[in-house]
Amino acid sequence: GPEDAEQEQKSWLEEQLSKASGSNHIFVFMHCPIVTRQIDEPDTYSNFPISKREEYVDILDKYHVDAVWAGHLHQSFECHLKNFRMITCGPSGKPLGKGYSGFNMVLFSKNEFSYKYIPL
Repeated sequence: GPEDAEQEQKSWLEEQLSKASGSNHIFVFMHCPIVTRQIDEPDTYSNFPISKREEYVDILDKYHVDAVWAGHLHQSFECHLKNFRMITCGPSGKPLGKGYSGFNMVLFSKNEFSYKYIPL
């Protein structure tokens, strides 16, 4: 069922993050953001259910993830969750809400990274 599929994906995620241990940067890319602004925001189509958020945030923090990028919303958001950034990318095509079309550019060196959403 759905719980088995989720557990399989969570195990895969932890396995991949474990392999990345010791990397200069660890980035995760997903479709739907965990949250857009804060961990206790209401459940919506735009985020993970409240019952699942802490579990995933704890996994990502445990493996020292630097940033998580998501899409799904066709507008941009950013917040900090524990020790990583949760970045929701704006659209490259059809904007929604206050979104505008563009693309993300990520720059990184051994010790730091930055990103910029560049409008088209």
